[in-house]
Amino acid sequence: DITKFNTMGKLWGVTARVINILKGKSFKYSLTEPTVENLNSAEKFWINLVQKELGNYWKLRYKRLGPTCDTEGIIHVGDRLSYWLKDNWNQTKFILLTPSHPFTKLYIQSIHCKDHAGIETTLAKLQSRFWVPRARKIIRMIKSKCIKCRKLAKKCEGQVMGPLPDGRLKPSPPFFRTSLDLFGPFFVKDTVK
Repeated sequence: DITKFNTMGKLWGVTARVINILKGKSFKYSLTEPTVENLNSAEKFWINLVQKELGNYWKLRYKRLGPTCDTEGIIHVGDRLSYWLKDNWNQTKFILLTPSHPFTKLYIQSIHCKDHAGIETTLAKLQSRFWVPRARKIIRMIKSKCIKCRKLAKKCEGQVMGPLPDGRLKPSPPFFRTSLDLFGPFFVKDTVK
């Protein structure tokens, strides 16, 4: 159950250990740290699980994004924009994730909790690998619930201005302060009498 995890590291670690046990390895592998291959297989497992939520109509639903399915069963988008993606993101395709799945929200939350950055920064980090429809809305929701961000966004108490002196409050009589601009050449003697 994905709702029992609060970080991606824990989710991938537990999933990698369970996959090792299900592959026929003994329970002693559950006590050791998972390898990179195990973590990658756990990530692919969760991506496939999220994409099963798309159903059979993903080609019609995301037709504008140019979706394709690779050999591992992972749905990618970005075929129509592959040259632009290569220039701007140094990547040709993004993995499609559904916005309603808890995995997507947990992944976005883990990106946000690394540095508690703003909405656009979190979105840019997310889009370096995944494409999530309505991602800004999810990021905004996560940021509004983040306690650390709420503390950082609080406005500090401002300085209260002191009372004005009496001289600033009473109006002065006309021509109390006057100034005059003088224009023209002035001849100055350099010698002393």
